[in-house]
Amino acid sequence: MRRRRPARLLAACGGALALVAGLAACGGGADEATENTPQRLVIGVSSTQPGLGVEQDGRWSGFEVDLARYLADGLGFEASEVVFTSVVPANREQMLAGGEVDMVLAQYPVPQPGAAGTGDSGEGVDPTDATPDDEGDGDDATSPTDDPEPPVVEFSTPYFTAHQDLLVERQDTAITDLAGIDDPDRVLCSVTGSGKAQRVKDDYAPLVDLQEFDSYGLCVEALLEGRIDAVTTDDIVLAGYAEQHPEQLRVVGSLYAPEDYAVGLPVGSPYRTRIDELLRRSIDDGTWERLLRKDLGDAGWDPPDPPARTP
Repeated sequence: MRRRRPARLLAACGGALALVAGLAACGGGADEATENTPQRLVIGVSSTQPGLGVEQDGRWSGFEVDLARYLADGLGFEASEVVFTSVVPANREQMLAGGEVDMVLAQYPVPQPGAAGTGDSGEGVDPTDATPDDEGDGDDATSPTDDPEPPVVEFSTPYFTAHQDLLVERQDTAITDLAGIDDPDRVLCSVTGSGKAQRVKDDYAPLVDLQEFDSYGLCVEALLEGRIDAVTTDDIVLAGYAEQHPEQLRVVGSLYAPEDYAVGLPVGSPYRTRIDELLRRSIDDGTWERLLRKDLGDAGWDPPDPPARTP
């Protein structure tokens, strides 16, 4: 039996149809139009992020993709009604605001109070996708006397708490924490513009040399070739690369600089309350842990606990 989707379709009752047919046409006919309109849920995910979101020959996989499928099912959508599309940090907000996607699960960090922009996560993009996150850089900020623009994105309850960490060669047992990279002969890699390698240097390893590339894939390639000693970004992103190379790479396991990921939604989304309920249920019934182990279980990584429940 076809299940109804409570989104966007109300807009069909406005505009030109209302002018031609009058308000009555938006009464009894609206439900009939809803029933006959093909249902579709468009979800933005990463397409090149190992373990989280990967598209290959039209098939999507990864923890965030599987979690998105779980949410779609809980919202009443059949698998055939779910459409995945690739998003990157530079366009995810625009795609939500413009109605191109109904939700985003792509390492989308919940902004901290008082922070500009939408965070600095999800940088594990390849050059074929986009440059690292360039949102919230203040270049187009209004003057202090202008009223701030209203938000166009709202966030669900968190579904993962990421921590900044290190990815190193498995045989390199000398690095056991962030301070273990503090050596002038060591090289730490991150993506150009992310600032995360500099954060480690400032807080833990002032002696380390820094290297930047356009993508974390290039950092990992350099690590496998022995040209650098470690890669730093969010632990779950690093775990995806360790999953690809379990005999060669490992995640160190530093619980540094926690950052919550959540589902990005357009402001006023009708799905918000139900998504919060489903995310809490996924943690309570073991689905969250099962999906995480399914997609990242070979990373040799001890993931953090699920996010604390929110009201």
